[in-house]
Amino acid sequence: MKRKIIAGFMLLLLAFSFGCSKKDEVKEPQEGSPVGTDGEEEESAGPNVDKNLLSVEVTLPPDMAGDLSGFDREVYLKENPDFSDAKVMEDGSLWIKMSRDKHKEMMEEMSESIKETFNELIEGEDTPYIKDIRTSNGYKEVEVYVDRAGYENAFDFSGLTILLSVGFYQTFQGEEVELHLKYMDADTEEIIQESFLPEE
Repeated sequence: MKRKIIAGFMLLLLAFSFGCSKKDEVKEPQEGSPVGTDGEEEESAGPNVDKNLLSVEVTLPPDMAGDLSGFDREVYLKENPDFSDAKVMEDGSLWIKMSRDKHKEMMEEMSESIKETFNELIEGEDTPYIKDIRTSNGYKEVEVYVDRAGYENAFDFSGLTILLSVGFYQTFQGEEVELHLKYMDADTEEIIQESFLPEE
């Protein structure tokens, strides 16, 4: 659980940096712009589908892409066979391209990973007060049903774990990270606590 907490703090910052830097990144790739970004509205009425009927392009911001100073395209593609192309942009972001089938497969795997993570929270020894987790709207709305007394007496970090899980999913969908998280009393269904990311 401690590793998840540390990773959660780091990737919380990365997820928000992605949301803040997307519009600048969209203009860089020559073959098209990342899937579903807001920047597309500035340049055209819709996505550049002419060159991307069979592929999906995603741009990861520098903080999420990591240290790319020694980037070697051929080595990177060998290590990541699901990607058909990749390059480092001038701002240090990483542009990757994959087939639509691979992208769909990746999103399905991420969705399964989210379910597994939520099940670990429900069944985990560190979070015995979590009884159920329900999601909707592409993981943008998450309701966590808890034993109220147990939750209020716990030093709870489940919110970071949830944000980490859904944040990566939304990022690879080409969406800004967005989460409406509610903690609900499992007995009364009363809202104990709720938060919005980004804050309203």
